Amino acid sequence: MGLSKSTKGLVTYNALVRNTHRAVHESRIPWDKYEWRNIAAADKALLFAIMRERDPILKRFETDWASECLVRQYIKNLRGKSFRSHTIQRSAKYDYLTANSAQRDQSKSRKSNAQKDYIRRKEKAKEAKEAAKAERRKRRRLRRRAEVVDSDVEMPEFIEGSSGLQTNNGGENEMDVDEEEEEETAM
Repeated sequence: MGLSKSTKGLVTYNALVRNTHRAVHESRIPWDKYEWRNIAAADKALLFAIMRERDPILKRFETDWASECLVRQYIKNLRGKSFRSHTIQRSAKYDYLTANSAQRDQSKSRKSNAQKDYIRRKEKAKEAKEAAKAERRKRRRLRRRAEVVDSDVEMPEFIEGSSGLQTNNGGENEMDVDEEEEEETAM
């Protein structure tokens, strides 16, 4: 609704909430007998029309979504308080919830299975990460050993300017660069 940006907006919102409470009680909507979805659409439309007349700010919201949100929340709060104080009884379709809660063992943990699965997966991932780390250490150790073994093998001495290829011509075909230039100019 965009009213939470300033103190004036909060004052306006609180006034809307108070007017919503009054409108719900004056409309005589049977909130104690029916859930919001079971209340007749005509009753809802009448309530929204009254709220629009009382608070012109609600006219700017299409399809009365703001009014509906305020009324739904208020009725939900009213019903919840009434159930807790036993002024109204829950419908029979919710009896299975009391049976389920009676079966729960008080001494057991209340953590859900989803949380337990999450913790189990997290531990497995941690173990896999540690195993991969140990494997990398093992490979690194083996690589170092291989380097030590390779360093024991003697490599032929490197001679500067040599290509490393050994030919048996004994350097007979070697020419100096200056000699090549002289031969080219002579031709």
